[in-house]
Amino acid sequence: MLSRSERAPSTEELFSNVDNTAADDNLVTHAATGVIEIGDPDLDEESSLNADISLNWQGDGSWAEVTVFYNVFEDYIFLLNTGTEFEETPVYAYEQDDADFYGVEFDSSFRLTTVAGGDVALGVFGDMISGEFDDAGDVPRLPPLRVGGELSWRSSSLGAYVRVINADDQDDPGDFETETDGYTRWDMGVDYRMQFVNETEMFAFVKWKNISDEEIRLSTSFLRNFAPQPGESVEAGIRFMF
Repeated sequence: MLSRSERAPSTEELFSNVDNTAADDNLVTHAATGVIEIGDPDLDEESSLNADISLNWQGDGSWAEVTVFYNVFEDYIFLLNTGTEFEETPVYAYEQDDADFYGVEFDSSFRLTTVAGGDVALGVFGDMISGEFDDAGDVPRLPPLRVGGELSWRSSSLGAYVRVINADDQDDPGDFETETDGYTRWDMGVDYRMQFVNETEMFAFVKWKNISDEEIRLSTSFLRNFAPQPGESVEAGIRFMF
């Protein structure tokens, strides 16, 4: 599939802290990213030409899908780490450059067998994306190569799964950005669904997350140097739908 898209710069990209740069004491830190963002009122419209090919396979209780994509941007708007700080807060500036992105995404689920009245399935998934500017080097804060799998068992009311995802090192983080180590994360969970009269339904679940208590710092996060992803945790809940 081929497509072309355009977008105008957002308000934040144009005007963040623009009136405050003459008086540094007034610079405002972005509450979500924890950095000072400097806009540029002269930013041009961003446009892209996008091409992607998807292949789908459907079988008896199994399916697979793979997508390959290539995107060419003109005047791509991005937030660049300037390498400077104000009162120990990093300063980022909105910039523009032509850029190329390419990558692949894969997702699947294969039914293996039936055990105790439930279907056993194996899912395999993964993704990879690379981005390069014409002049500014690597596109910052892109995710690394990720590959994972999930083994699940599910009946009409009860389900259980164990999932693993392996992420590579991100050693092309962009200018002044921090490289991140790869990780392997394990999760598992159990859920139960009960149907009552009048279409009322109860859904209960227990999830055991990051079982190995892996230290995970996401290359896509502005806060990766200060706040890693949550460690080992247990989450449980009950939801009623009526």
